[in-house]
Amino acid sequence: MIRAGVVIAAAVAVLGTVQGTALAEIKIGISQPISGANGDYFKRELVNPVILAIEQANAKGGVLGQKITYVIEDNQANAVTAAAVAQKLIGIDHVNMISISISQAVLATLPIAEQNNVIVMSAAQHPKIAQSPWGFMDTAMSTDFGTACGRYAATVLKAKTLGAIVENTDAIRLEVEAMKKAFEAGGGKVVDIETFSTGANDFTAQLTKLRAANPEVLYDEATAPHYDGVVLKQAAELNFKPKYTFSGDFIKDPLAREVAGKLVVGVYYAEVEFDRHWSDTVFKPRFGYAADGFAARSYDGVAIYLAAVAKAGTTDPVKVRDTLRHFAEYKGVLGSWGYNGTGAPAMPIQIEQVKD
Repeated sequence: MIRAGVVIAAAVAVLGTVQGTALAEIKIGISQPISGANGDYFKRELVNPVILAIEQANAKGGVLGQKITYVIEDNQANAVTAAAVAQKLIGIDHVNMISISISQAVLATLPIAEQNNVIVMSAAQHPKIAQSPWGFMDTAMSTDFGTACGRYAATVLKAKTLGAIVENTDAIRLEVEAMKKAFEAGGGKVVDIETFSTGANDFTAQLTKLRAANPEVLYDEATAPHYDGVVLKQAAELNFKPKYTFSGDFIKDPLAREVAGKLVVGVYYAEVEFDRHWSDTVFKPRFGYAADGFAARSYDGVAIYLAAVAKAGTTDPVKVRDTLRHFAEYKGVLGSWGYNGTGAPAMPIQIEQVKD
């Protein structure tokens, strides 16, 4: 067992037998940051959707006559632990696929997966993920989200100045570069960009600098909802009240509202559209709360992988990977989507606002 990434759920036991022979299984590894301040979010919106997709597949008899099981590990949102988790999931648990998020964790997992022909399905948005021959994304890239927000702020809201406070990760830096390019192409000016380290909780110095720059738009982006809530709360305490605020789609999660209260209302965020009816009639009855965009993407990511196994007619990893890479017309809770020769899907992005 990897002590840095504690297993919180063992693989689902396959108890049935056929004429005395144990049923074969397809095993999914789930590598998520399920501890710490944001652990509850990742359990709710990135682990549980995978479990639901597996449960539904098993209720229909599995895939190719095989049951699907899973193993959950805590990658703690860092590269060192994620690499150790990947070694355990692949070398000990013998998983067929890994469902994972947080870019630094995914990028540390991919070399190990590549050496062992294991598909990695990622909710993280770093463009490098799809460049791996074994890397697939069930989300749009960070640059796509940044472009959508920057363009909307400049061309729809007609804002002229923007300041940003963002977590200092490679994927978010790429997102901010894309946002800045789109915003300035629309006639705006980015007046300041402040960063903070993963794990930080005091943003007053950065927010004080941003307040002095007096932007119309505050652009806040991080890897979990707790950060977004704290940024909004501390900005209000500093009497920093920009006309518009943009954030990632974590902002509508209860963890952000728990910290910031009604300050989240009216915040703009970019999201890949998904089927709310599925959330209301399938997901919520199973888990007791509504799914968000990451839940929908995580669910569809596993579902499209299992559909690719069925379409390939085999669990051979190379054949499944090649089938998945050209699976262009999958119909799931994200609508009709898929892959056209790479691990990056084309997904339309829309801008929403948090409602009261």
